[in-house]
Amino acid sequence: MQHTCRLKLNSLFQILLQPFYKKTLTGKADFAAAGISITEERTQQFLFTPAYHKITEQVIYRSGKKRPKKASDLLNGILEIVNGTSHAETLKQLQKNTPQLQWQTNEALNTDGLLYLVNERLIDYTIADSNQMTLIRRFYPKLNIAFNIAPPMALA
Repeated sequence: MQHTCRLKLNSLFQILLQPFYKKTLTGKADFAAAGISITEERTQQFLFTPAYHKITEQVIYRSGKKRPKKASDLLNGILEIVNGTSHAETLKQLQKNTPQLQWQTNEALNTDGLLYLVNERLIDYTIADSNQMTLIRRFYPKLNIAFNIAPPMALA
């Protein structure tokens, strides 16, 4: 005896993370495939599948500028990150030891957009995951990794 179950699936494609989080948390989406890092804060809001990859969050700068080596070296430039990423959580942890550390969040651009801004010298620094940097580096050869700002973390 064979049973058939038909389900209606509505798919939604989001480029920015904030709308993705909102739809999932408000019940407008039952599940999501996002490739996001598993953080302590996120595990309190979402159930994750097993991790499929490890990444490292990295500070990115453009060649021709002095390479920052630690969080305090970022104080003399513009640091901008994507709104809703784990990067803000990481920066808040760094800020405990470097209270003057400040950054701007961008609600309109994703990481690729911020890497473009660094390449064009419109901002000094951004944070990108190591897997993103590996992919985009061929398009922006003047972008460099300054340092890792957190230990490796899992992606799901």
